[in-house]
Order: sequence, then structure tokens, then C-alpha cells
Amino acid sequence: MRILLRAAVFAGLALPAQASQPISESLTECAAIYQMSAEILMERRPDVLPDLLASRDAFRAEATALASKEGHRDAKSHVAGIYRTKVEKWNPAHPVRVMMSEDYKDWAKYCRALGKNRGLAVPGGRR
Repeated sequence: MRILLRAAVFAGLALPAQASQPISESLTECAAIYQMSAEILMERRPDVLPDLLASRDAFRAEATALASKEGHRDAKSHVAGIYRTKVEKWNPAHPVRVMMSEDYKDWAKYCRALGKNRGLAVPGGRR
């Protein structure tokens, strides 16, 4: 995490307030953000759905693998519980407003940096 934080600071990225949570939780939050983004863009931008859903799956799989290393006995259930909470957080009544918020923009930058750092698929096909 420290290496990622240093890299983000040097790259000039704003870090979300919750970036101090365990990396597995941050990966899960990114997965939820990609899920929410896919739902919002489903009708308007169906061309981006494959990338968003691939990123969601990659981040969630990485979160599960890391949660196991962090000592969670049932990493899959642990991540599933966090995922449900994060999906609720990022799926409010006005999702387009959320996508325009600074919090969302900060998380989107953070997720992209986190994904690149861990070699995960990020939307747009960039790694």
C-alpha cells in the first residue's frame, strides 16, 4: 500500500479519503464502482460494458486473492459482504450525480492507478 500511495502522490493523483482501508477492500470498492458505472451506461454506452464488467471481475478476483493473504478464512464471503455494502453505497437514487461528484472522480483515478499498479484490466483496455 505504501508503494501505491507514494506512486499516486508522485503521479499527482488525489486519493480518496478511504484509500487507507485494506487494499482488498479498496479493490472491492473499485469493483462496485465499475458495476455501478456499467449499470448507468448500459443503454447510453453499451460499447464500454465489456471493459467495465471485465474490470469489475478482475478487481473482485484480486480482492478475494488478497483477502485470503490478509488472513480472512473465507475470503470469498468476506469480499462478497464488502461488495454488497459498496454497491449500495455507489448506487444511490441519482447515480449520474454521483458520477459527477468529486468523490467518484477521485475514486475513478485511484482505481485506475490501483489497477495499473496490480496489472489488472482497467476500463478502456489500458493496464
